[in-house]
Amino acid sequence: MSRKKKYRAEPDPEPGLDISSLIDVSFLLLIYFLVTTTLKKKEVDVGMRLPSSIQQQGPPPELPPLVLSLEEDGSVIASPNQSPADLGKPVNNRLPLLKERLQEYKAAADRARQVARITLRASNKVEHQKLVTVFNEIADVGISDVTLDGFMGDDK
Repeated sequence: MSRKKKYRAEPDPEPGLDISSLIDVSFLLLIYFLVTTTLKKKEVDVGMRLPSSIQQQGPPPELPPLVLSLEEDGSVIASPNQSPADLGKPVNNRLPLLKERLQEYKAAADRARQVARITLRASNKVEHQKLVTVFNEIADVGISDVTLDGFMGDDK
């Protein structure tokens, strides 16, 4: 007499997920977005010339630099220490009053055969885009000498 063997089912293997195709698709998407991304010309190269640490010899410029203050809310104030003039807040990444003031200052510097210089003070809490907007307006007018006079803020 033969014995009947009981059939034992093999245990199911642990369920797994093959993610190699997911990684391939992720890299393809990354490459696609890197290739198709374009940067705005204004934000790529503003063409500012920052002052060097070596002091230039000769007389100081007769025309004082135009001092701009970029406040926390994005408003720009010209000459905050003397007679402050509010030049408004950015609208659609444009500051028309600032541009008008910069054109007047550049024209005065050109008439005096001086270099137009800007001193920019910004709040620590100002958004990056608002600072870029101010730099774009300065670059549009053709002023290339800009000094960042430290960031102002409550926490010093």
